[in-house]
Amino acid sequence: TGPGPAGPVGCPVVPIRSFAGVRAFWRARVVIHSHGLFGAQPVIDFEVLKQLPTKTIVLGVINLGDNSIETPQAVADRIRRVFPYVPPERLVIAPDCGMKYLPRDVAYGKLCAMVEGVKMVRKELQG
Repeated sequence: TGPGPAGPVGCPVVPIRSFAGVRAFWRARVVIHSHGLFGAQPVIDFEVLKQLPTKTIVLGVINLGDNSIETPQAVADRIRRVFPYVPPERLVIAPDCGMKYLPRDVAYGKLCAMVEGVKMVRKELQG
């Protein structure tokens, strides 16, 4: 369990303002194998991820606070931003959160952009 309300997989929900203080908590929780991060937010400091070398990072790359549909290129850029801090094999790409408040066509468009952005990055990595 841990501090704060439990998220969908039993992980505590930690507000982004306290992200820097999460490191000690994650190190102490040997049963936690991943950590979610909202990479679509422009003010995220990815440097702290270097201090979580064994964790899988779930990187949110879709901005759900805006009904504009990202381009695949924008999604790919968000993914690439984290590579100096986390190797690709430890990343899981996801939307920032649930999409229940978005119109269905917008949610679908955003998910399509996410998939195409991942394909772009995957192709680059495979050479």
